[in-house]
Amino acid sequence: MSSDERAIMIRCCHAHAVAFCQECDRSYRIQHLGTDWFRGRTELCPRCHTDLSASIRAHLLACDLVATLGSSALVADSRALGDASVILRKKAHRIVDDAGGRVAEAEAEFDKRRKPPLGSD
Repeated sequence: MSSDERAIMIRCCHAHAVAFCQECDRSYRIQHLGTDWFRGRTELCPRCHTDLSASIRAHLLACDLVATLGSSALVADSRALGDASVILRKKAHRIVDDAGGRVAEAEAEFDKRRKPPLGSD
């Protein structure tokens, strides 16, 4: 399992079963899962040492608490994007206003240079 999957599982699923072992016909919470440090294996059934990663991933896809966490993250991201959008729109308006002022100044200077001086007839 990835570190992100583990983090989500720890954050959302610590209080309920996250894996089911077909061999033992038992469900396990995260804190009861086994680990074989010598072989570098994790998420094992504590009784028969079957790899329960697939069962955990299936749980993460179906868990309401994980979905709620994902929804909350999406809402937070959406708000942050909305705030950034407002800031960018304000900057764009300032740039357009500034450009309009510079265009008006340039046009006035151009008109001033184009007109013949008074009394030069």
